[in-house]
Amino acid sequence: MSNGLLARRGLALAALLLLLAGAMPARANEPMTFKPYVQVDAKPLGPEAANGALIYLHGSVPHSVDMDFDTSRQPAKPVEFPFGFADFGRQMKLDMFVVVRPSAYELPGYNAEIATYVAEQIERLAKQGYRSIYLAGASRGGWLTAETATRSPYLSGMLIAAPGNSALTGPALTAQRDDLARLLSQTRAKRVFVAFFEDDPREAVPRGPAARSALGQAGVPHFVLDRPPDVLGHSAIAYGRFVRRYRECLVEFFTSEPGATASFDCAPGGAYASGADIKFPPYRPSARTPSFATEPLARFIGRWEGDNDGGAYLIFASTEIGERSITLLTGYSPYPHAPVAPWLRELKFMLEKDGVSIRYDAGSRGSMVLKPIADDELALLWQSPNLTSPFRMVLKRRPNDR
Repeated sequence: MSNGLLARRGLALAALLLLLAGAMPARANEPMTFKPYVQVDAKPLGPEAANGALIYLHGSVPHSVDMDFDTSRQPAKPVEFPFGFADFGRQMKLDMFVVVRPSAYELPGYNAEIATYVAEQIERLAKQGYRSIYLAGASRGGWLTAETATRSPYLSGMLIAAPGNSALTGPALTAQRDDLARLLSQTRAKRVFVAFFEDDPREAVPRGPAARSALGQAGVPHFVLDRPPDVLGHSAIAYGRFVRRYRECLVEFFTSEPGATASFDCAPGGAYASGADIKFPPYRPSARTPSFATEPLARFIGRWEGDNDGGAYLIFASTEIGERSITLLTGYSPYPHAPVAPWLRELKFMLEKDGVSIRYDAGSRGSMVLKPIADDELALLWQSPNLTSPFRMVLKRRPNDR
């Protein structure tokens, strides 16, 4: 099946599995009677044109959608890459694949067999000529990625986010932390990225320090992102905010030349994270607030920036202030890969009747309202007929802008 990885076709499933697919999950340690098929996520460039290949292992699939396959043995709806991994593949110019697992085999007793199967697919890609191969996984897929990486010598890199493999009780979480550290200490991947997020129930027993220690002892260059601020939840890798803040960090880590046992660290303040695509001009703050400016308007003087879960970014800088109005140079960068261009324009905000908020009124095109919620924070509410729901964001004052 030398071309199977590039043809979006499934491997044969046993007839018995098809008959029992809607009945009950297989029990752990029964022999696997199927092979997960490999789905091409996008039209591949091929091993000569692409810089490599990225294989994604998805999280657990509910049994209610188990075997939602059409007659060609493929799911009716393709499994999508999480935003964070898909963007990495695009930035690195990689062909992208997904190994899809029916949920009947989601029990931990099948981990070894699934990992062995994925390792075989990695070897197939290597023999096809892909010079760099990366394996990524989220949730249970992240755990399977860590297991697979102990078996395959062909991985240029491994990326896992919020890995999970067991119940969420205290003793199980402690065991899971230790088991993950063991797998990471045995990895054969040449570089490893691991992400843990706040508000993930599995972080009730924090795993970042143990993961970092295990990878350091293994002598593997690693980037452990341990519960970064504002990037929250078990599924944080799927949101545009992760891409906005850590796109450049990931690419730098996997393309730089760290030392043999280097622990990589990266602050999310790169060009893309700061809206470089907007081409916002340098900010030159005024030396003092005009004497006629009212206190409510004076609170908005400075430069403010923020992003939201989707990864959109906004920046404001005060340019002119009157008795009842303030003009803000406004830059907007849409969520990653959006079919909308960044824009930059001056908007005149008027002081609201509440004496606290300011509003920009664009007539039929909607309005923006900014309201102080702390000394260095503003809440934005953006309403427009072009938006399916109100756009909300918290903006923070840029450092040294007072």
